[in-house]
Amino acid sequence: MRKFKNRHKGQSCVVIGNGPSLRAEDLTKIHELGIATFACNRIHLIFPQTPWRPNYFFMSDEKLIKQYSDDIQDVPAENRFFPKIYRNLIKNGNFYNRLMSDYEHEGRFSLDAGKGVYTGCTITVEMIQFAYFMGFRQIYLIGVDFSYQVSKKLDDTTYAYQGENNYFIPGYLKPGEVADMPNINAQLLAFQAAREAIEGQGRTIQNAT
Repeated sequence: MRKFKNRHKGQSCVVIGNGPSLRAEDLTKIHELGIATFACNRIHLIFPQTPWRPNYFFMSDEKLIKQYSDDIQDVPAENRFFPKIYRNLIKNGNFYNRLMSDYEHEGRFSLDAGKGVYTGCTITVEMIQFAYFMGFRQIYLIGVDFSYQVSKKLDDTTYAYQGENNYFIPGYLKPGEVADMPNINAQLLAFQAAREAIEGQGRTIQNAT
């Protein structure tokens, strides 16, 4: 992880979510401007629509890693990142520590991703912590809609995907596929902690979704 510390000191970047507001034309504009980007999960489904490709790719959800491990090889990112606990499932990548926290009641933000990052129930926050670690001074978010539809709740932590409009493309998940329940409160605490930490260090973070 140390080789990534401050490699983009003072630059700007875009952290990309997979929400329904994400548009290929926006990614093409970012590509044309040459701005560094962080992306995650099944973002490769938008590749046929744009020449843009992420500089940094992340996947940390156990269900996605197990169900779509073959897709990971189709993401031509310069660098790919995964939690260290999944090292036995993935052949090539950069593996990081996840730090423990009471994310249900307290947002946490790591200023040193080399030691580890906090989850906050969204991989977006993990990417933001790495953006900070790499030295980016301006961090912008797109595709982070912060709203979810759930039709078939299975229990307090999972639901069965029924084609809800939660992603940038239909078929992002398979019908009936089990997914983690969105934890909006934990995410909000994590986003608030990220903004407080980043602005406290004299940098900026803005949601351009």
